[in-house]
Amino acid sequence: MKAIIKVFTVGIPMLNLHSLCSYQGKLKPAIAHWLIREFVPEGGHVLDPLGGVGTVAFEAALMGRVSVSNDKSPLASTIATAKVNPPSLIEAKIALQEIEYHIASVRLNSQDYAAAKFGLNATVADYYHPKTLEEILKAWRIDRELLLFLIIMFGT
Repeated sequence: MKAIIKVFTVGIPMLNLHSLCSYQGKLKPAIAHWLIREFVPEGGHVLDPLGGVGTVAFEAALMGRVSVSNDKSPLASTIATAKVNPPSLIEAKIALQEIEYHIASVRLNSQDYAAAKFGLNATVADYYHPKTLEEILKAWRIDRELLLFLIIMFGT
């Protein structure tokens, strides 16, 4: 799998985007803030080669530093990008309208429902209301990356 590199240069408004998505091994924002404040001069650059979900990149952007973040995981990279470059409200509304249009056109089959019959303590289907599961399966059929974006931006 190819590494994904993102360069973040803009300070963005203070939002509580650190809690956008939990991620195993995530650095505490206060530690990232302290490290950047102590070791990166104003106008300096930060390189985070194992950037994960972008805690360091986000803190660096908030503090006006230039940050280069890299992570092999597409999930982690998507979360990091969502933190430092969130869509505008208009962009989000347009995306949701487009998604609703596409979801309405999908017709599920037995294979789609069978895909939700896995899990550890219970199946995926056991965790969702039938209507919610149907929407998730339809979105999954449309575009797996689109579904990932939705989960990250708007929760499950």
